[in-house]
Amino acid sequence: MISPAATLNARTDTPTRHAQPLVLIDGRPTAALSVQSLTMQAPLDRRTARLVMERRGHGLQVGERARIAPWIGRSVSLLKPIELTGGEARLLPLFTGNITGVDQKTSGRDDALMLHTDSDWDRLLDETWDRDALLESGQTLADWLAAINRHDGIALDTALLLAGQLDRTISNASGHRTTIGRVLTALCREFGLTVDTRLNWDGRRVTFRPTLRSEWTARPVRISSLLDTDQADRLESLAVEHPMHRPIQWIARANGQVVESTFLLLAGWDPNGEGQPDATYQKSTNPDFEQVANVYRLWVLNEDGALGDPPYDLTGLFDDGRAIDPQPLRFGNTLTQSAEGRTLGFVVDISTDGGTNWSQYPGQAVRLIDRAGVYLNDDALPATFLAAAKADLARVRITATLQNPLPIEQVRWTGNPFAGDFEQRVIEFGDRFVYRRVDASSRYHQAVSNDTLTADEPDHRTDMQRELVRRAAASQPTDETATTTAFGPQIGLRLGDRLADLVGCDVGTALSPSSVARSRVHLQRIEHRWTDGRSQLTWGS
Repeated sequence: MISPAATLNARTDTPTRHAQPLVLIDGRPTAALSVQSLTMQAPLDRRTARLVMERRGHGLQVGERARIAPWIGRSVSLLKPIELTGGEARLLPLFTGNITGVDQKTSGRDDALMLHTDSDWDRLLDETWDRDALLESGQTLADWLAAINRHDGIALDTALLLAGQLDRTISNASGHRTTIGRVLTALCREFGLTVDTRLNWDGRRVTFRPTLRSEWTARPVRISSLLDTDQADRLESLAVEHPMHRPIQWIARANGQVVESTFLLLAGWDPNGEGQPDATYQKSTNPDFEQVANVYRLWVLNEDGALGDPPYDLTGLFDDGRAIDPQPLRFGNTLTQSAEGRTLGFVVDISTDGGTNWSQYPGQAVRLIDRAGVYLNDDALPATFLAAAKADLARVRITATLQNPLPIEQVRWTGNPFAGDFEQRVIEFGDRFVYRRVDASSRYHQAVSNDTLTADEPDHRTDMQRELVRRAAASQPTDETATTTAFGPQIGLRLGDRLADLVGCDVGTALSPSSVARSRVHLQRIEHRWTDGRSQLTWGS
């Protein structure tokens, strides 16, 4: 059982205890999303919620992605229904922030769209701190802290901190330009502080007020694994990590880069159907049209090698130093935009002289959904094109995009990468960070280069590297940590709570309960998982 000395007085025998939090999008509840997990990380109480939209049986449809894409950037709040002793019902706010990205997860016949979030508090912490500008303005330490207090609403007081030590801490943390979060992290670690972002629900929206907690005044918490305790609160497992920290390889992944190019397509039909009278290839005049439906109409890239060797060179197109195996892909819309700022869609050109001269296809062309290709879908093909196709002079090209099936990756190490055994941690960013470019092989490349046309070409790789560095730095191991897993969401616990006692925990001879439960072991990370009804708690010194 996990027992804070002073915690939320919620009943443990009610259905609301394990109920999913309510998800509010722009202040309105939605049943389309459920909460997979909520993570809180000390010392700044950074919070991350993972939401999921599930679908079973037939996979996710393009329309579902289209409906969820506009949610990116919208506000999201999580409210946990609780019942207090005495029967009073409350909604406890757990998170407020914005949706930042969407990713797809597939497991067997179950598909899910994973929504990633950033909290409002995290966005404040990630803003820039310019120490040099403050020094040039002649501001004192008290002025610096007052500026942080006004910006973040936090109560840092120079009277509580040693001035000389404070000066060194801020100087070492800030360098020339950094973030407010990095400065606050250094202050909290140096002076034994933890931020507690107190959330409040007023019936219309969730607000937050960050406060500071000292490790010397933290609430004591007792942990018990005795079998006669309440099953809803019982400790399930305890794992202890010693100071022999293995190196960690951090890998950040985002959806693969998108490249626009002009692709020359190949004939995708059975040549045995060639050479028939023109009427044979017209839908309305040939009752057996299905037998020749693809002839002169189906044009493919051969990126999967289905038409034989050599397949289209995907490795050369994406050019990121990694070999890409032949596999089916799909054409996407151009990055090049119209004068109104909209994508050109996809542009199909034809040639009737073997590729010397090109013109835009005048009829109806549709993209294939199972591979990269197009189908000319008119009742009858243009006469000049059909004649050229019979003479093996017809050519078809498409200006569109392909997405690399391999994710964008960034790697960072903490610890010595040559030390042998190491731990690998992967952060999935989905489409939060993107890289799109118009290749020199695109027919629009020159116009985009000289600013005659515009293109949607964001490159977030540097931002992704910065976020990877931040997360790796924020997760540096402490001298000793213990991870406990408990049944039921332990919503009454707060970051900074002190582990006062372990009762009935057989942790072996390497580490006794008394050595874990010393006075300076505090709650550093909380992960509530509604997928399996457990909370994972990380304690460290």
